[in-house]
Amino acid sequence: MQVVAKIYFVWTQKAEEKHPERVAGSPVWDRYKHKAPASMLESGDIVDLHDYEGQTDLFSFV
Repeated sequence: MQVVAKIYFVWTQKAEEKHPERVAGSPVWDRYKHKAPASMLESGDIVDLHDYEGQTDLFSFV
């Protein structure tokens, strides 16, 4: 099953702790940027940028 991002998916702190090359708040791999396996979201490794806390983006000001 796939989940679709409102904006795009970013790595979480949990993912960074498991895999230091995945920086929390940075976009996930291109192939999963907009549509990803539900298991990645359920495990807490990714989150939609819209729901990511700790990062402000340009869209927050528009």
